[in-house]
Amino acid sequence: MSTFAPTRRLPFSRRLFVLGLVALAGLSLKPAESAEANGDGRKGVVVRTMTYNAALGTGLSARFATTLDELCEGAGQNIREVDATNPPLRMRAIARNILRKKPDLVGLNEADAVLTQIPADNGPLLGGTSATTVRYEFIRLILDRLNKGKRRYRLVTVHDEFEFEVKANLDGVGFGCDDSETDVRLITRNAILKRVGAGVRTSRLRQESYRHQVAFELLGGVQIAVPRGWESVDASVRGSKRFRFVHTHVEAFDNRERNTMLDTGTDPPTQTVVGNGAVRAIQADELVEGPAKARIPVVLVGDLNSNVPGVKPGDEKAFQRILAAGFKRRSTQEPPSCCIQDDTGGTLADFDHVVDHILAKPGRKIRLVSSSVVGRTKVNGLFPSDHAGVFSALLVPRKPARHR
Repeated sequence: MSTFAPTRRLPFSRRLFVLGLVALAGLSLKPAESAEANGDGRKGVVVRTMTYNAALGTGLSARFATTLDELCEGAGQNIREVDATNPPLRMRAIARNILRKKPDLVGLNEADAVLTQIPADNGPLLGGTSATTVRYEFIRLILDRLNKGKRRYRLVTVHDEFEFEVKANLDGVGFGCDDSETDVRLITRNAILKRVGAGVRTSRLRQESYRHQVAFELLGGVQIAVPRGWESVDASVRGSKRFRFVHTHVEAFDNRERNTMLDTGTDPPTQTVVGNGAVRAIQADELVEGPAKARIPVVLVGDLNSNVPGVKPGDEKAFQRILAAGFKRRSTQEPPSCCIQDDTGGTLADFDHVVDHILAKPGRKIRLVSSSVVGRTKVNGLFPSDHAGVFSALLVPRKPARHR
């Protein structure tokens, strides 16, 4: 039995009075709700998207070590820095911010894993074995909170990128590798999540590391490449036309005047000295000519470590390449979403620029409904991440109705 009852039309003067009250109260129909509720195929389907950098919690200063003992000391210091940021607390806060916005598709970067091993043997790089005891697994911590009591999100893919293991003087007692009590293994990871029970269908999963990578000179001569990459899925949400959802984390350590870039597509890899954002610009070229080039509309999200104008010399190069390929901004620039300078402190004023973006191509087919930033509030004295999360509701064309 229907409970719908027709409404009685108010006199014109009464309608003006009611509209005035609504205006005074600051009430309005949200465009996202309006577009979904009316089922108008010409307006399309509102698809909620998000990008969030979970932040490892250390600047990895160990990469500047010139001796093996300095490396073991630095690794211990870096893990103490991660510990001080309380990853379980932060990942739960990130999950709560995701639940507030209910995105259909989420791109997570720096959703890393830290593993340990006792007794220490320096890991595979120096002839040992891989650490397997989980100290932190950011993706699992986030999913456990997202799905507490009910399954709300599902892991579409996880992409392991940089991996390194070495002895670590974790307690800081003594000095160097001989006084290191554990191996520490770091795996940097990106991931895509999708909302369960929200009509999100995904297919054609792809992921890959960029061919061109920054390399660090470790221990006075060993070149260690730092892979960055992308993940993509073709998606349809609640009857929308199919679109490609691409997530990436473009190189961060690319602000010096001289950086070593490795072309891993050659054997052996070719080394070139470049500077001021050149590596991430080349990665942006790979992105727009690779997964972000498609016959269907593309939604591109992630930490591009780039904007226009740039904060540091060369910062703008990657973003300019992406805009030149036809992508349009589909996320807010206000308030800024980057970046806390002190992982265990910092203030709101640290958020002073933008590197996390949501973009679309072609812009005429993927329109912005609303956008916002989350994660600019401390939880128990800590920000959830040095980045804020960026959310956008997008209007995607609807599949045409089938006629029988």
